[in-house]
Amino acid sequence: MSNIAYIIPGFNEYPDNIGYKKISEIFKQFDIEPIVINIDWTQKNKTFYDFVEDLVKYYNTKKHNGNVYLLGFSAGAWIAFMASLIIKPTCTITCSLSPYFEEDMRFWKEQWINEIGKKQFEMFKNYKFKEIVSASNSKIIFLYGEKDINLVKERSKIAHNKIKNSKLILIPNAGHDIRQLEYLRAIQEVITAEINH
Repeated sequence: MSNIAYIIPGFNEYPDNIGYKKISEIFKQFDIEPIVINIDWTQKNKTFYDFVEDLVKYYNTKKHNGNVYLLGFSAGAWIAFMASLIIKPTCTITCSLSPYFEEDMRFWKEQWINEIGKKQFEMFKNYKFKEIVSASNSKIIFLYGEKDINLVKERSKIAHNKIKNSKLILIPNAGHDIRQLEYLRAIQEVITAEINH
């Protein structure tokens, strides 16, 4: 297969998650090689941007003779989005893009900071979306669930409004769970439409 899809799991999620296995099968239907990135989320000495750089380094070790797709969920969507600014893929699909930009930090709850860690939280303050967005010129599709938290919904909407070559898709009845049937159906429809356009 000359076309490749890099799939980036959400925070504390791994390639054995049934959602990423099903997404891999969807890509295979179109003769696209799926590569689910195995991020070691336990590495407390690394920031999420370190994971972006790791993805780019891995990408650079592969030969790319066809189309390249990035798909990420939640924190993985943030990593995919940031990596897309460097890799310039054929299309990036962000699923429930995490609100990990400087503009979002004032809305964070203490519980979220404790879960993600102070180091990560402080790192996010270095990334102003209004500055980053100007570097985005490849196609991006933003998906989010109807039952996602409001901050995730707003980040996807704002991102879509700021990026010309983008599409915004609301998934009815879906929450913040890549394994949900509604979410997986929406991803299949997006991939099918993208491949057949």
